Amino acid sequence: FLSCSTTNTKLTEVSRFHQVICVTHLPQIAAAGSTHFYIYKKTVDGKTYTKVDKLSSAARVQEISRMLAGTNITPIVLQHAKQLLEQTGTTKS
Repeated sequence: FLSCSTTNTKLTEVSRFHQVICVTHLPQIAAAGSTHFYIYKKTVDGKTYTKVDKLSSAARVQEISRMLAGTNITPIVLQHAKQLLEQTGTTKS
């Protein structure tokens, strides 16, 4: 978690003067962003498309939970996701 904290600090510093787009599989990094997008692939009629959805606050908690635990999302995992968002100061009341 320390290296994620260092990375988050550096990304925050850069974002003061520049737009930062970060693609990550790490929930600790994803939780630090001010806006969260879900990027995924979808195949329709044999063609694969890349899709991007902006997540609401509730969907963001769910996605960070999924990043933490896969499909086995328990109340403890949800609590952990909420704590990550609170620690980074990116939750909306």
